[in-house]
Amino acid sequence: METDKLLAKYIRESEKARQELINALQVPINSIDIQLGLAEHFGLENSVEILFKDLDSKQMVEILKTRDFSKPTQAEEVWLEESVLPVGLPRLLTEEIVKHKGEKWEIHKYDKDTFPSNPHAHNYDANVKLDLGTGELFNKKKEVVGKLKPKQLQAIRDKVKNIELPPLAA
Repeated sequence: METDKLLAKYIRESEKARQELINALQVPINSIDIQLGLAEHFGLENSVEILFKDLDSKQMVEILKTRDFSKPTQAEEVWLEESVLPVGLPRLLTEEIVKHKGEKWEIHKYDKDTFPSNPHAHNYDANVKLDLGTGELFNKKKEVVGKLKPKQLQAIRDKVKNIELPPLAA
């Protein structure tokens, strides 16, 4: 089935499931709660992948009927232009988050997984890893899905302040 048809079906079926769960559980539930709950059930890193499960509302309700929707499922992120923390306050430097052109890249200093570079950057929204030496983008299957232009890679590297980066590949 084409992606746009899968999306239309998902929206229709998840709304039916949402209404049924609200009536049965008597708690407020929004569409993000449904999406995140299903993604968690299937162990999906990217909740958009739930589209390809091609579920109907009955299947969604069956999966989610025992979920505790009274607990918050997602925290809001707030980005400030300037830090509000006092100068000299110790900070954990094992991870950096770089924001570039509306994208968020996370770099873990002590990531157990050294593929594709050590360190590398994660873009969890797109479910890709960035080799910080070559600029290559990899999917979950370790397949190259794109490559940044040298200027783009350098712009991201320039924002990393606390983690030593791999050398740039020629």
